[in-house]
Amino acid sequence: MNRIIHISDLHFGRQVPDIVVHLMLWIDEYEPDLIVITGDITQRATTRQYRLAQTFLKQLNHPYLVVPGNHDISIHRLFRRFHHPWNRWRKMICSDLEPVFQTDQLFAGMINTVRLTGYRLNWSRGRVNKTQTERLIKRMADVPKTAVRIIAAHHPFWLPREEEHRHLVAGARDALPVFQAAGVDLILGGHIHTGFTHVEGGMIICHAGSTTSDRVKGSKTNSFNLISGDKNRLDIRRIQWDGTGFFSEAVKRFKRTAAGWAGK
Repeated sequence: MNRIIHISDLHFGRQVPDIVVHLMLWIDEYEPDLIVITGDITQRATTRQYRLAQTFLKQLNHPYLVVPGNHDISIHRLFRRFHHPWNRWRKMICSDLEPVFQTDQLFAGMINTVRLTGYRLNWSRGRVNKTQTERLIKRMADVPKTAVRIIAAHHPFWLPREEEHRHLVAGARDALPVFQAAGVDLILGGHIHTGFTHVEGGMIICHAGSTTSDRVKGSKTNSFNLISGDKNRLDIRRIQWDGTGFFSEAVKRFKRTAAGWAGK
């Protein structure tokens, strides 16, 4: 059985130290096969914040994958943004912007949806293109049929109605059928600081809130996800912060059917 921890939007520079400590305790107790981190590991992509993130990653005693978020490239230093946006990421976080992890029972591949500019003034919106999807599908070519297939990105491929104003990642509608045809089981994301789980096209789409930062609004809380299971059954449990510690919500159970995944 695979055991995965999904965290997101750590925003080092705006992190809450007590939450970071409690998160590390949960990670060590759960003993995951893989930790998936879906972007915004820094608040403003400064060298200091990258060092904080690097220190956190070095303390993880389990395999992890991390992909950038829109906060992980500079918004104020335009020369750095346009001429060498990923230098510190590659040096301090991960040399690969789209790393993968594979065992006989699990495949996880990351897609970098961050873009330096956009068609709109809001450059925080991401995009996925055909080249990226095709490259990731090729990397799945030798994955056993019995392995759980996960794709992770920072930006959302589906949104609940109350969050639709945040907009999907551009290219999502073209990418989803490709993922479905490739047998993808689970799509993980972040960005909107809201945790949710939804089935779309027979695939489970799961987001974590901001796991460790003070950037939460209203009734939203810091959160992350515990995922366990195999190709026939997956359980997803949201873990939320209550002000003094993390607590576990009721688990959501999913079962594979002829049409893909379905909630029980």
